[in-house]
Amino acid sequence: MLEHQECSGDIDIAWVFSDESSYRLVVIRAGVPELDCCFQSVDDDDRVLELRRRIAAWQGYSGSSLPLVWCLCLPQEQLKKLETLIDPDRGETIFPAEGLCSLKAVTPDDEVEGLQLMERLALQGMREDIYR
Repeated sequence: MLEHQECSGDIDIAWVFSDESSYRLVVIRAGVPELDCCFQSVDDDDRVLELRRRIAAWQGYSGSSLPLVWCLCLPQEQLKKLETLIDPDRGETIFPAEGLCSLKAVTPDDEVEGLQLMERLALQGMREDIYR
């Protein structure tokens, strides 16, 4: 996200992605993750309500009133079902997530060892930091 100027400045980022059998929400303020939670939902309406509930709780706790930018790293069919999540009346926008979250093994051995998606993402981030 550091490569995208839209993610700098006074904004809060709500990053949503699929984590094995559940969904994960990470809220980032000023480059620091402040909320990291997993949840499961049966249908799309429940997913929108659950995300909204968690964001409202975090905003109430943190006192944040900054514009929220949603970064949805989900399959295309799920993105269409979550269109009601973004509330432009609150100044919310969506960040284009293409190419951001292509979680894959760093080496063929990683795939064999069964690394979890977040472990792969951490390794990929470390690798990019080292070779830049």
